[in-house]
Amino acid sequence: MNQNNVKPLDGMRVIEMGQLIAGPFTGSVLAYYGAEVIKIEP
Repeated sequence: MNQNNVKPLDGMRVIEMGQLIAGPFTGSVLAYYGAEVIKIEP
């Protein structure tokens, strides 16, 4: 078993501009897998 804590999306930066359910949910999933999520609100 691999003991390091490297996630699949470490080092990725994502801009989330969603307003309804799908946008914020997708941002949460991407953050869970290690992406840095930048949320832009209207």
